[in-house]
Amino acid sequence: MPLPNPFLLGLEETEELIVERNPLEPRITTVFHRETRLIAGVAPWELAPSLLRQARFQNPSVYAITGYDNLPLGPRNIPGVHLGRTGRPPVRLRQHRNAPPLQDMRAIAVISINDGKGFHMEEAAAMERLLHMAAAEGPYRVVSRAPNDRRLTPGVITRAAHWLEVLRWMLSVGRCDVLEPQDDVAAAWPVDDRRDRPAREEMVLPPGMGWTTELPRDLLTRPDVQRYRLDVDEVSATALVIDGWHILERGSRARANEPGYIQEGLRAKREALLQEGVFRPVRGREGDLWEVARDVSVPSLTNMVRMVLGNNAPAGLWQQVA
Repeated sequence: MPLPNPFLLGLEETEELIVERNPLEPRITTVFHRETRLIAGVAPWELAPSLLRQARFQNPSVYAITGYDNLPLGPRNIPGVHLGRTGRPPVRLRQHRNAPPLQDMRAIAVISINDGKGFHMEEAAAMERLLHMAAAEGPYRVVSRAPNDRRLTPGVITRAAHWLEVLRWMLSVGRCDVLEPQDDVAAAWPVDDRRDRPAREEMVLPPGMGWTTELPRDLLTRPDVQRYRLDVDEVSATALVIDGWHILERGSRARANEPGYIQEGLRAKREALLQEGVFRPVRGREGDLWEVARDVSVPSLTNMVRMVLGNNAPAGLWQQVA
């Protein structure tokens, strides 16, 4: 009888995430996001070689190494993080083992796309840039120098911004707190030692989870937007997809009842949209139909179709409009 795959023994699934923990080494966690195909591996520093022996973490990636560092003329053992990108993670690991970026390295997180190829060069550059910006607001002193890639296209930056919001969730599930907010950390650092931080960009990002009605200006009128339509019984809805945004258009109609299985998170989302007035009962059809009163963005077309139909429907019900 063949032995079971040890990773499958520790597999957990939700609607959007797959989490793997190897029972033989439970300190290594892998988190996979279905819609974006982002994958993140988190491990203690001493187990980094084991993590990077996996083929999916040998492609172009971005990474974070956390640990403790000493200020030149100040406190010792300050929590620090080194961020970077690489086309060959195992080679970069050997370089960091020979020349440690931190005095005491404790853990590593490696992020890539699980498609056999990893990030494209421009995607990795955009992700590294946004990671530096986000980590600078978190609980660690960033010891790596922020990248200075000047020719990143707006579409790639928007896509990377969407990935970053998804990654916050993934790393939290993987027990890596690099991107956790901690507004009061910077104030505790010596003023003359704070690193130059990139200015925080004011941009509206696609939701990695949940929903939002805050959309970038002129997004819906761009010529490269993709349009989809859903018609099931009396439910009719239109969706727009562009640069990581999945937008349910105002005027669409959704089921008020829930015929069949629906996850608790989706039920709560539907109730929240109704409470906030994004969904409104159709007059005379209060128990049957809701109307979408405002454009609202959700993480994926799969999430959207289930939110509209009130069940576990597939994304394939959406039909692209030419």
